[in-house]
Amino acid sequence: MLDGPDRSGKSTLARLLCGHLRRRGVSCLHTREPGGVRLAEALRRVLLDKTMAISPFAELLLYEAARTQHARDLVLPALSRYRVVLCERFSPATYAYQGAARGIARRLIDLIDGEATRGLRPNLTAVIDLPESEYQRRGTPSREDRLERAGARFRRRARRGFRDYVRRHREAFLIDGRKSSAEIADEIMSRIEPLLKRRP
Repeated sequence: MLDGPDRSGKSTLARLLCGHLRRRGVSCLHTREPGGVRLAEALRRVLLDKTMAISPFAELLLYEAARTQHARDLVLPALSRYRVVLCERFSPATYAYQGAARGIARRLIDLIDGEATRGLRPNLTAVIDLPESEYQRRGTPSREDRLERAGARFRRRARRGFRDYVRRHREAFLIDGRKSSAEIADEIMSRIEPLLKRRP
């Protein structure tokens, strides 16, 4: 899965990665969170609505509700049909945003997220890391969603949360988000290739 507190065009990057994989003859499903299935897409609209006031715990439950439906209806069935499922954001985003940035205890997230995903964990997590100064340089305030409007302090806490997640999980790694999409895709592909050799 791909994750990161940045504006580096992850949708474009994910499509680029799936293109690389398909050209190598590797079947790839590209999906996103929150989203991927009808209920999760509806919850996405609520969660990103900048006019909506949502408490941190309600926010956690809404993200996990979307993840539950996405994991059970799309991701888990897809793993038997595709060699690679490439998801933009997954559980690490919850530990960063609702945990580190919103202050919800990790043990509570562990409990709820474990049930939501049925214990599903990615084989590889790329965290695309971008300094706040670069985020501001690239930003378009009028297009910010509800989380992006939470401000620089919130983003800094989330960034620390992502970095902490990488320190605690061997399958996760940081990528400098200031690199080009092509450079980032090449770096991620270099991590994917050894995993493909292990899976028929």
